[in-house]
This record gives sequence, structure tokens and C-alpha cells, in this order.
Amino acid sequence: MATLRVETQKIPASALGPENPLPVLSAAAPEPGAQATLGPADPAQAYFKASHIKGCLPYRVQDGYDRGQSDRPFRMAVLENRHLRAAFLLELQVECGRAIVEAGRFTDLDRWLGTLPESVRRSGRIELFAARAALEHNDTATAERILDQVQLVDIREGEIALTDLWFAIQERRISAAEGVPIDAALKERVRRTLTPPARLDFRMH
Repeated sequence: MATLRVETQKIPASALGPENPLPVLSAAAPEPGAQATLGPADPAQAYFKASHIKGCLPYRVQDGYDRGQSDRPFRMAVLENRHLRAAFLLELQVECGRAIVEAGRFTDLDRWLGTLPESVRRSGRIELFAARAALEHNDTATAERILDQVQLVDIREGEIALTDLWFAIQERRISAAEGVPIDAALKERVRRTLTPPARLDFRMH
């Protein structure tokens, strides 16, 4: 019989440090020396650039991290039976899913979602990845159902994750109904003529 529990374990890691009180007022630049470790053909280069949020919202700079490692507590979901014990680091699941999506590897996204315990999959951020996977399979009904039910307890003013997904669903529907491609013109039309529900809209207007 398998058991699933959440526990805290200590793992050697560096500290992220506190958020910088100053917002990002210009495009973030890579850390000095980072370019030298990433070749021009390295896919990590594209992710490194895309992972930086440009603009002052929704997040401040988090540049107080260090390189020193010490034992630090992490929340983990532990799935265990008489033959196997698997531990999932809860704090890194969102980062992992975001990296897969930004790389456009949606087959891997399906496979990754299938490895997560049900308790982890029910978290709001992971549910958004499931909605994105459904959308890539042209299953707009499932994507919309997830979006209608999802709860993000950590969402911040200025975040666009929910509205971006809502717009993407509308683009798919119009594309299928009218037989037109999802191009820049359709994206502009959707954003100009349609308004997301207020409960999903945390954009700064």
C-alpha cells in the first residue's frame, strides 16, 4: 500500500536572500560571467533571457542570493510503498513546469504532469500548466474548465498568467470557428475586442 505525506527535509542549498525593495526599472542584464558559461547554441541561453521579467511589475529584483551552501529546510511530498520511495521538492515544481513550457516541449509537459502526485497537481500553479497542455491539444473545454476553477493564492497585482491563458483560449476558439491562423493579427484583435473576466484580470490598467 502506498502512502503520500508532506514533510520537511534539509538539503544543501544556497540562500535566495530577501527581495530587493527596488523594482526592475530596466531590462534585467545577465549576471556577470553568465554569458561565458552558455554557448550561443545552448538552449539554456534562451531560457536565461526569457526568465527575466522586464518592467517594474509584478516582481521586485531578487538579487540577494549567495553561492554558499548549507543545510536548508525544504517542503517535500514523499510517495512511498514497500519497494520504492520518491520525494518531490515542492518549491521547484513550478520552476520546472515553467522551463518546459518556455522551451515549447509540450510532450514532455504531459509526461511531467503525469509523474506528479495528485496532491501536487491540485495546486493552482500546476493546474495552469495542465490547462496549457490541454490547450496545446486543442482541448479548449478542459483548459477553460481548469481556468474557471483554479485558485492562485500567491498571485500578485500586475501578473498576467491568468489573462494570457484566457486570451489564448479565445484565440483557439476563433481560429477553429473562422478557419484563420493564430497570428499577430488575430492576437491583436482578440486583445482589442475581448475583455477577460474581472476575477482573472490582475493587469495594471
